[in-house]
This record gives sequence, structure tokens and C-alpha cells, in this order.
Amino acid sequence: MTITRADPTTRDEVLVALREGERFVLVTHENPDGDALGSLVAMQGVLRALEKDSVMFIAREEFPLPYEYAFFAFDGLVSDIPSDVAGRTIVFLDCGNFDRNAVEVEDATIVNVDHHHDNTHFGTINHVDVGASCTAEIVWDLMRGLDVALTPQIAEALYVGLVTDTGRFMYENTGPRAHVMAADLIEAGVDVHEIYRRLYEGVPEPKLALLTRALAQVQRFDGGRLTMARLTREDFEQTGAEESYTEGIIDHLRAVQGTKVAALARELTGIDRRGAAKVSLRATDGEIDVSLIARLQGGGGHRQAAGFATEMHLAELVAFLRQAMSAQLDADRMSSSNEEVSTMEASDADTSAEALKAVPGKCKDWKAAYTKGTLMVRGWCTFPSSGWSMELRHAEPQGINPKDLLLERVVALQEGIQADVLRVIEVEYDEKTDVEYDTVTILPDGPTVEVQRSG
Repeated sequence: MTITRADPTTRDEVLVALREGERFVLVTHENPDGDALGSLVAMQGVLRALEKDSVMFIAREEFPLPYEYAFFAFDGLVSDIPSDVAGRTIVFLDCGNFDRNAVEVEDATIVNVDHHHDNTHFGTINHVDVGASCTAEIVWDLMRGLDVALTPQIAEALYVGLVTDTGRFMYENTGPRAHVMAADLIEAGVDVHEIYRRLYEGVPEPKLALLTRALAQVQRFDGGRLTMARLTREDFEQTGAEESYTEGIIDHLRAVQGTKVAALARELTGIDRRGAAKVSLRATDGEIDVSLIARLQGGGGHRQAAGFATEMHLAELVAFLRQAMSAQLDADRMSSSNEEVSTMEASDADTSAEALKAVPGKCKDWKAAYTKGTLMVRGWCTFPSSGWSMELRHAEPQGINPKDLLLERVVALQEGIQADVLRVIEVEYDEKTDVEYDTVTILPDGPTVEVQRSG
């Protein structure tokens, strides 16, 4: 069987950085899950096998970590950013964007290893394999490229990342490589039953009590398309449950017949976080991309699993979720009924700044990073009144204000047309820069170019 990998160029660049570097600090995203922690521990094992000076950084506020992962041997873990961090290569694992970690260093070499399709490519080297089932799968591939032998500790950490991010091999991101990897890890000595027992059995009684409360508060909207539950600070206090005990609750909501999106809103329990909530989203099929919904609120994730933080009241949150879901479903229906309309003539779209001002909307979450002499710009534009949003990912020559430039390129859609269109003006491509569009691209005074829909 041929197992394809992501861009071999970026893979080779990561391998060189790991081989030639001497000092590393490994980081992952806030509220780390099984894939984040498994990738962190596994990469630490790989670098230690190469006799590198490597530490893992997890901020103090992330503790205690979920009980499911207490069996990990966090050898080399620090909760203070190393004083010499500027001289270390920083390896981000499973981080969709730079803001999801507390490390802030200028002029450092950043290796970005991830599988999220909305990754902002913030690294000096970006190895983002959206075809991987999990980041642990990418770490496993890099380990083989470095000729590092699997140890029981590395194999166990990788298996945790694999099994948790694929939903025990049930999610649609489970591909052939995931099973090849699982076979390799089991052959290296992973005890499948023991890992399962540690992750999914031995449930603390407060976690069971919290699940009971969540299921007792389930609400359904729009004929059951949205299935939702909410947990308050009082629920945590009265049951004695930790915030991490919400892990797995949303899977019960997702399993309810007729559900297209499951949502769990949990009020954060920290003294300084009163009124804030964490919202987890799960999709049941390909009709709704929950990462699009999450990104409208500054969050992110995968097409079928995403989340965001919010201070919206419950009624406002429900209204937002229902509207965002409806916008995607309506857009899909419109698209399917107008399949013959795949492009727009440049003359049909008014991309002037004045036209944009006439459309009630806003652009936010702009990210920019210099790479290979080209400025990579990514952002989201949201137009609530017309019920759609679009992601802008574009490369421009340096010296141009990316926000002003891209604002001119958001096409004010004609009434009734639900399509994401980006008009491109004066583009100079760097062949080594990854340029993706979740849209049809139109070149003025030139041919129309159709681009495969990303994700």
C-alpha cells in the first residue's frame, strides 16, 4: 500500500531542523487534549533519543491536566518559559494558530507541526498535513524520517493521540495511514486494552454526576438539528467536578437521532473568568462545518469538531448557533440548485471600497507572517445580514497593507447568490508558498481560474 504524505519539501525542512538543532522547547495549545499531550510527549521522546536538549512547556494555569492523561511520564516538563527560549527552536504541536499558546518570542525559529485545516501557517517552517488523522500521526511520520526507533513510551503517547482524535477510529478523519500507524504502534508493544481502560474507564464519581446534570438539561432546536446542553459554575461546585470532566459529554449529544450539530456550553469556573463560557461543537455529517461557526467567534478546530470561548448569554448563544447553522444549510441548498453557476465574470462584481461599505459586515482575526519573501495573509470576513462568511488566504508581495488590500477584494455578493468569491488583483506568486482559496478565484483581464475547494 502506498501511503501519501503532506508536502515532502516542508517535511524535509522539519527533519533538517530537528536533526541540526541542539536546543528545543515543545509547546501545544491551551486546554490540551489527547492528541496535543500525546504529540508533546512523543516528540520529547524522539528528541531525547537524538540526544537533544529539549523541554516541554505547559503553562501553570493548564493544571491539573485531565485525569485520563495522568499516566504520562512528563519527563522534561516546565511551567515557566525557559530563560534561553530565544536561542531554542520552538516546536508548536497541534496548534492551529500562534495565539493558542502563552509563548511569545520574537526572532525565534518556529517549527509549526499540525493537521488542522485552518492552521494560520505562523511558523518559520510550516508542516501542516490536513490529510493526517491527528498531529500524532505526523510526529510518527517524522520519527520514522529521523530513523528513531519506537520505544514503549513513545508508542504509547502516539497511540493516545491517535485513538482520541479519531474518536476510537470512528470519525471521518480516520484514514488508511491511521490504521497503518496503529498496527505499527501495537507491534511496538502498545497494550490496546490498557490504554482504553485508562482513557475511558475508571470514571470518577463527580464526572458521572456532571454527565447526569448535562443530560438532564438537553435542549433541542430547529426540529432537533441543534442538540445542546449547558453546565453552570454551580453544576461544577455542587458535583465536585473539575472542568476537564466535561470530556466525552458532547458525544452523547452528538449521538441523538436527527442531530446535525451538538453543542456543549460550560461556564468557566476560575475566579477571573466569571461570565465566560467554553463552547464545544460537534457535527454529525458533512453538511455543516463547525469550524466555520467557531471561527466566527475567534475559535477554530476541524470540520466536525471545533470550539470557542464566549461571554454571550444562553439565549444569545442559541440564536447565534441557529443562525450560523442555517446560513450553511441555506448556502448548500442554493449551491446545489445552481451548480451550473460556478464562476462570476469580473465585470459582474463591484469590488470597490464604496461597495464594501454598503454591506454590513466586518473582517477580523487577521494573521500575517513573512515567509520566503512573501507575506502570507489570512483572515475571516463575516456578513451577518446576508448570512455567510468567507476565509481569505492570500499571498502578497511585501510592502502592501494586507488588510486594506484584501478588503477591496471581498465581493459584495448579488442578492440570492450564495457563493464565496475572491477577486485577485496584481498577484505575484511565490511558487514555494502555499496559497489556498476556499473559493473560485477570478483574475481581472485574464482567464477565470477554478480552484478545488479546500478541506
